[in-house]
Amino acid sequence: MVQAASGILEIVIFLFIGILFKRFGILTEKEMAGIKKVILYLAIPSVLFLSFSSLEFSIAFIPVIGAVFSINFILFWLGVLLFKLGGSKNRILPLCLSTMNFALVGLPLYEAVFGFDKLNHYTMLDVGNEIFIWFVFHFMFRWFLSNGKAEKGVGSGFIRSPILWGIMLGCVFSLLNINITTNGNVVIQGISHGISGLAKLTTPLILLFVGYNISLSPKYLKRSLKLTLLRLFLAYGIGYGIKILVLDRFVESTVYYNSAFFLLISLPAIFSVPIFAADYLDEDEMFTLNNTIVLHSIFTIVLFAIYTFFTGV
Repeated sequence: MVQAASGILEIVIFLFIGILFKRFGILTEKEMAGIKKVILYLAIPSVLFLSFSSLEFSIAFIPVIGAVFSINFILFWLGVLLFKLGGSKNRILPLCLSTMNFALVGLPLYEAVFGFDKLNHYTMLDVGNEIFIWFVFHFMFRWFLSNGKAEKGVGSGFIRSPILWGIMLGCVFSLLNINITTNGNVVIQGISHGISGLAKLTTPLILLFVGYNISLSPKYLKRSLKLTLLRLFLAYGIGYGIKILVLDRFVESTVYYNSAFFLLISLPAIFSVPIFAADYLDEDEMFTLNNTIVLHSIFTIVLFAIYTFFTGV
């Protein structure tokens, strides 16, 4: 449990630093905009390159990838549907309901309970989530938040995106079985260390950004609680429906796999959602979205602890 506690403490510390930086005016809105660019153009692409370059692609993963992708896809469009039917002004529903915070919240929790040698039962579920986030979610939420209007230059802009190139290059390196971290060439080693260094910036900078935009107002916390409970209700219903009908036919139902799946669908949206959507949201929506993700993270920790206790793992 030490590693899980350490990971959770890291989240709390950087969120709190972000709150303090805003409270005492240490960072301005303009400076935070600069940090946002560092995250989007350097840190996240580095993480994606390292993550995708280390994947071992297999045909056996296809049903698992498709199932997790489908859960995210359905949740997003349910958010759109609920927004349309309810006539609500709350446009962040699809952003709150979809994407899964695999690394920052789920990874330390699962590893702490089951150990590093069982981690593959959890990581195999993430590929579909990553494909949804980086290849579909970015297009869909922009389309939704811009009222279905095609943005000028969105196609060419996405092709030039460092995020896309981080994924593409990572996939190419994986398929060609190229590992720059073990290469003996001095130049390549330098590049590898540089990319790794940038990747390490991702978690603290994203948490700092989220913390900076958190509001502790009861108004936002109440709305965030409703959104968190709605996501959990829908995620469990859709997730376990797909698990029973599809996943269990292809994956052996072990305690490790079942626990990994429970944790995955209990996760909140990724911490970087407020950064990606910042240009489309007003201040009220940003505060609510940030608070929802943080509040849901607390729910995830509590729910997984309860699950592991009652299942006796």
